[in-house]
Amino acid sequence: MPAIAERLPSKYLVKAEASEIIASREQHEAYIQRLWNCNAKAHRSAEETETAKLLVVLIADYETRQFHY
Repeated sequence: MPAIAERLPSKYLVKAEASEIIASREQHEAYIQRLWNCNAKAHRSAEETETAKLLVVLIADYETRQFHY
């Protein structure tokens, strides 16, 4: 079965740097930091909200594959 992120509709691929399946620990940490930064904003744009949603899926997918939750 394909990873969750591979099954997402293309409308969720809003930023090139946030649309890749996470392949490394460093990329995982960078995505978590980006999500943290998005969530720290008092007012997010619609694009930032969609990016945050995508980051949650990508992070969860990586953690499931790496840590077997």
